[in-house]
Amino acid sequence: MSDARTAIERISPYFHELGLTVPSAPATPSNSFDEQLAACLESGASVFSFTFGLLLQDAIEKIENRKMFLIGAASRKR
Repeated sequence: MSDARTAIERISPYFHELGLTVPSAPATPSNSFDEQLAACLESGASVFSFTFGLLLQDAIEKIENRKMFLIGAASRKR
C-alpha cells in the first residue's frame, strides 16, 4: 500500500464525519525531469526551487526566460 493510500485510509473517518467524499490516492508521478520542468514552467509560479544536483544550462535558461526566481539547495558531506 502506498503512503498516500495509508494516509487517506487514516483520515477517511473525518471525511465521512463531515459528509465529504474521501479522496483517492494520486497517480504515480512521472520521474521525467523534462515533464516536471514543463509543468512547473506552465504553472504560473514565480519561484523554481530544486535540490540534489545541478540543473542543466537549458533548464536554467527556460526558468530565467519565464522570469522565475531560481533557488538551489546545497549541502556538504561531513
